[in-house]
Amino acid sequence: MQPFSVHQLRRQAGNIADRVEMLNGRFRSLSAIACAMVFLVGCTHAGAAYHPPEWMGHSVASYRSNKEAHRRYRLGETRIVTASWYGPGYEHKRTASGERFDSGRYTAASTTLPLDSIVRVTNLKNGRTVYVKVNDRGPGASKRSLDLSPAAARRIGLLKPGVARVEVTPIE
Repeated sequence: MQPFSVHQLRRQAGNIADRVEMLNGRFRSLSAIACAMVFLVGCTHAGAAYHPPEWMGHSVASYRSNKEAHRRYRLGETRIVTASWYGPGYEHKRTASGERFDSGRYTAASTTLPLDSIVRVTNLKNGRTVYVKVNDRGPGASKRSLDLSPAAARRIGLLKPGVARVEVTPIE
């Protein structure tokens, strides 16, 4: 076997270095193309079609744009519902409308009324009335359709009993 000369070793090392450089260049090109394809596919994928359920003539999609839901859809007629109040543990947390919950303001949570609507709530037991802004979704308990803030509940005498039948009249 013939020993390698220094010149031959350098030439082979140069060939290997050239090949590695060529592969690195190809790898860079392929990785850039792969990243671009993943980005484009991720940005264009629409996903499965989503059809929201209907609630009292208003679609869930209408609540996503609450100001338009305000204008396009009727708020409905006066209705009598069971109401309760909520607040402990929610102070300064975000509501569904994005505002922070403040127990001192006249606000309400409703499952059916559009966010940012104003309603008049009248306690049927004592006739006391309060105007509230719907800024959250709820109540969590079944058989109730309105949750009042502590200030609104206090105003109509709902704080002590906790639950009462009320008349809800949409204003705007």
